[in-house]
Amino acid sequence: MLFPNINKYILASVVSIGLLFVLCLYSLSIYIKQKENFNWVQHTYEVINETESLMYGLLGAESQVRAFIITNDKSNLPNFDNSLINAEEALDTLLQLTHDNSIQQKKLNVLKNLIEDRKSLFFENIVHRKNRPEDELVFFKEVTIKGDNKMEAIKQLVASIKNEELGLLKERKEYNEKLSSELFWLTIVLSLLSLVTGAFAIFYTSRDINYRQKNEEELKSLNKNKNKFFSIISHDLKGPAGGIMKLSEFLLNDKFEKDHKEIALRLSIAAGNHYKLLDNLLTWSRSQMGKLELYPIVLDINKMVADSITSIVALANEKAIEITNQIPQGIQAWGDYNMIETVIRNLLQNAVKFTPHNGKITISSKDLGKFIELSIADTGIGISEEYLNRLFRIESTFSLRGTDDEEGTGMGLLLCKEFVEKNGGKIMAVSKEGKGATFSFILPKTPLI
Repeated sequence: MLFPNINKYILASVVSIGLLFVLCLYSLSIYIKQKENFNWVQHTYEVINETESLMYGLLGAESQVRAFIITNDKSNLPNFDNSLINAEEALDTLLQLTHDNSIQQKKLNVLKNLIEDRKSLFFENIVHRKNRPEDELVFFKEVTIKGDNKMEAIKQLVASIKNEELGLLKERKEYNEKLSSELFWLTIVLSLLSLVTGAFAIFYTSRDINYRQKNEEELKSLNKNKNKFFSIISHDLKGPAGGIMKLSEFLLNDKFEKDHKEIALRLSIAAGNHYKLLDNLLTWSRSQMGKLELYPIVLDINKMVADSITSIVALANEKAIEITNQIPQGIQAWGDYNMIETVIRNLLQNAVKFTPHNGKITISSKDLGKFIELSIADTGIGISEEYLNRLFRIESTFSLRGTDDEEGTGMGLLLCKEFVEKNGGKIMAVSKEGKGATFSFILPKTPLI
């Protein structure tokens, strides 16, 4: 039977869906109320803006009248008319916006009368000034005293109207916060109930998909074994390789005949290549298992390149290869130091490996705005188009011998790609067979958001 507890399953599903439906309905009602409240808030701001327009118009009109009284320049009168019209339009708009607020209506009617009085004084002043070209200073002082008293009363009343609206705005904001709080807690309660009933329903259906879970567990186990296999191989082989290196170094430092030293040198180089391979394999396996943590910091690219050159200069000297660091001082990037150091070192080792004797390797950088590009170019044997298309791909990993028959596995480039992409960058290669190769990668200058 597909659902052995069909009744319990249906009941739990219906309850869960019902709770979600109730939550949706209540959320919709809250949304409608909040939208209505938002309209009221917007209405309040409109009232406040109109009071500002009213005062702006009145002050503009008064400014033009005073200018006319002082200068008797009639060009001020058209501006006076426009300012007065703007103030009257703002007053009419305020009366319309507050038609349902009796308190504001009373204040606006008083304000209207005050404005009418101020208008009468305006026109009286204008007529008086036209008829009294003399003694304008005495007249201006008289007019100013009268006008200031009227305007002060208007300002106080407008401030009272604005304060009334600000009080309403505060109430509406508090109401909106209350609605949001109610919705939050109801969402929490109904969501928990819905989760419980949903879990109850899932419990009765989970029995019919156990075989899928079993297959997934087996797949995870196989993948875990694969990762463990990589780790074991790396650790088990890395130790002996390190011992070979130490032994060859001991032979090199001791006083042996020339042919013995040659053997010891070859042994040291072979062990070093072996050790590099195992180190790359170990690092890559740790990355695949998710055990390689990313610790990004500000990187001094010039210093990192210089340090990497120092670590491989002995190999380069064996082939008389000239390495040039063209990275300017102060060039910085953002990334994990150990990962990016591994990338630079691997690319430099590859450049030395595939560059013939007396060749050149150049390390340069380019500013790409939010990113920095680092390039390592060599005058080596280059890469054919066939092999170039197979770079950085695990399914087509290959290895070529270097100009001095150096061995490799291709693991280093896989590791470079993995590390560069983990740090938010990209790696690429440009090459033509017989004309050298340029490996470039970009890194962010600052943390990516």
